[in-house]
Amino acid sequence: MIAIDLKDKSILVTGGLGAIARVTVARLIEAGAFVIVTDILGEAEGQQALEREKLTPSRCEYRTMDVTSSKDVFSIVRSVFEKHPKVDVAIGLAGGCGLHPFATCSEETFAEILRFNFMGQTYFTRAVLQEWAHRGRPAHMIYASSWVGSNPWPDISAYVSAKAALDAFAKCMALEYAKYGIRFNAIAPGHVAAGSSLKVYETNQQYREQVDRVIPLKRLVGVGAVADAFVWLASDLASDINGQIIRIDLGASIPKLA
Repeated sequence: MIAIDLKDKSILVTGGLGAIARVTVARLIEAGAFVIVTDILGEAEGQQALEREKLTPSRCEYRTMDVTSSKDVFSIVRSVFEKHPKVDVAIGLAGGCGLHPFATCSEETFAEILRFNFMGQTYFTRAVLQEWAHRGRPAHMIYASSWVGSNPWPDISAYVSAKAALDAFAKCMALEYAKYGIRFNAIAPGHVAAGSSLKVYETNQQYREQVDRVIPLKRLVGVGAVADAFVWLASDLASDINGQIIRIDLGASIPKLA
């Protein structure tokens, strides 16, 4: 068995209290990483959430950060690097949305979904790169994308557009920053048995039938499988991976006959 050792890694995570993120953070810590978890909840609430997950206190800390506010992101990222200058992996896990058919999705809601799922990632990237640039250290940015970024899905056009943009952005950044030894990749989960994906699957019959039709293995992706993919990508085992969108989707993205 190949053991993944992250004991020399300091990892900064956004959206760290989400359904997939909580499992990912736990797996990162289990592998030995020190993880700085950020999310929208206040400091006390966030810390309590980490305690409920029984995460090793000495291997993580919590910061409140709103990824949709560039000012907030730059301020928090700067303070994190002042305390933890050796952060060399950053994972943008913040994102998500429910069903929003375009016909009934207001301009404001559409823009909010784009800001949360795409612009927030660019704010985070810009802030982290500002810190990495003058340190001259190899580093790795990893995004949480989605298989719908390359496989459009009805009733979530804003989310699909945001993830498609993020996939393209990751590849552009991989080209631009390779000369600095900074890599960019993304994990693109399919329909996961956690969070909003699971909630909609369980409550919306039409959505459930659509999902069941497109997944060859006829089950939802396990949240642990997605978390493990992030752990592997954050490790030295994936040191030659750059500019890739790695799908964890049980074959949902395989082209099929009508």
